[in-house]
Amino acid sequence: KVFYLSRLAQATTFDGGTTPLGYIDEALQITASERNSSKDLLAQLRALRGRTLLNLGRNEEAYTELKQALDLSGGLTLKVSLSEASMRGDLALAALLTNRKDDARRYLAYTGQGRLEKAPFNAAQSMSPPDCGEVSGLRPEDFAVVEFSIGDDGAVTRSQTVYSTGGRAVAAAFAKAVSDWYWTPEAVKAIPLFYRLTRVELRCTAADGPSQNVEKELGARFAEWAAVQTGLRPVEGGGRQAELDALSRTIDSAKASGPFPRYAAALSSRALAAPRSSEQVVSSLDQILQAPEAALLPAEVRNTLRFYRLQAVQTSSITRTKRLTDGDRLRLATELFAFAAEPAVADDPLLTATAKLSALSYLHKRLAADQRAAAIQQVANDTRLAPGNSVRQYALLQLANDAAATGDLSSAQAYFQRTGLTEEQCALLGPKPEMRKDGTAAGFPNEAAEYGFEGWVRLEFDITAAGAPIGSRAVIAYPPFIFVDSATKMSQAARFRSSYRPGGNMACAANNSNYRFILGTK
Repeated sequence: KVFYLSRLAQATTFDGGTTPLGYIDEALQITASERNSSKDLLAQLRALRGRTLLNLGRNEEAYTELKQALDLSGGLTLKVSLSEASMRGDLALAALLTNRKDDARRYLAYTGQGRLEKAPFNAAQSMSPPDCGEVSGLRPEDFAVVEFSIGDDGAVTRSQTVYSTGGRAVAAAFAKAVSDWYWTPEAVKAIPLFYRLTRVELRCTAADGPSQNVEKELGARFAEWAAVQTGLRPVEGGGRQAELDALSRTIDSAKASGPFPRYAAALSSRALAAPRSSEQVVSSLDQILQAPEAALLPAEVRNTLRFYRLQAVQTSSITRTKRLTDGDRLRLATELFAFAAEPAVADDPLLTATAKLSALSYLHKRLAADQRAAAIQQVANDTRLAPGNSVRQYALLQLANDAAATGDLSSAQAYFQRTGLTEEQCALLGPKPEMRKDGTAAGFPNEAAEYGFEGWVRLEFDITAAGAPIGSRAVIAYPPFIFVDSATKMSQAARFRSSYRPGGNMACAANNSNYRFILGTK
């Protein structure tokens, strides 16, 4: 009965009432009345009660309850189980919320979080916070602490909101976002088993406008074709793993009985989305492109797959924990420019424009100004792309910025007007201004160094047309709360290249930057 009462309490934690406390109190009463009551079980129930009190906003009571749980579990020792690490994490959160910051860092240190070299959790292939807005029900001021575990294949096997400033829907939205994260199996090997159960501090992203990623429109076009072929569409409330499983079933079915376009759509979609290495992506795409039936695919689809394959081949030996070298960047850009120049590819304006701008993103400092401008002009002046095409708008905004940088404000205004965007829209779409000065002089926080913490923070902030960051806010932080203040100070000290905006307003809204904190570095 105690087990079921505990599950009922967990299921109602975010409902906002005292119902879960009633379930826990009954479970505690039953356990305490037993002649040989288990201290471990009492500690787990006290920890659950403390977590429930936290989510009711009764932080002082929660701190007292969690301290009792700690004492029952044997106190702060260097030996810790996963359940004890979770309880200590809750106690650290309670200490923070009751302004016991030193205690919070001490309790968190005894969970083991933030004590892995090279910050392997930052090497995710996909790690996106949920969107703010009506669909998710999340507001920019909402935040949560989400606990999750990572499987051998890199997929998140379980995600659970531990603490949230909102109710059930808010807690569920945060947990759902984390359930869609994944790592490559190679990256997971760097994370010891014990540490694959971890926590992050999480907020929603305000970047709900057009993406700065120039490949977004091409990806949407391919996804639409694939969805038509497979008949699979994202299911509301469905998890990422469920979608991957559905693609796997479609691959098996189509491989056995066809048709080939359905098989190709499912296999390529899963290869590009699954937590696999670049070599595995190349292998899957080769199965499609080298098959005799590949001729059955539309030319734009074949070439789009070639584009994705080219990028995977070039990055197959480069992990996300290693920066691209100048040689890597030159090789990537050269191959992309050559690809875009092929007659068959040049007939596809969206793919051509995407490949060129992707190449420029690697070589923005290597190309002479006139060469760079010429490549961007080709995209901006390609009348085959609709005036409202986001890739073409991106190129025009870049030309406006470049013209303004040379003092040619009339040309800058003309380029800007050709985008058809308002200043608010272009702030979401436009290229991120180049950083002129970083903010790393703020240094490593002493209070974190004292406990040997390492970690990282993903900040979201706007950039004014003059190049100053404003409105910094952490959207993901590991470990929770430790480095957020320092990362915020770094972002505020940074400066970016100025951008052209007729009214002098925002240049880049909801910009994302990662700040890593490694001991021995600044």
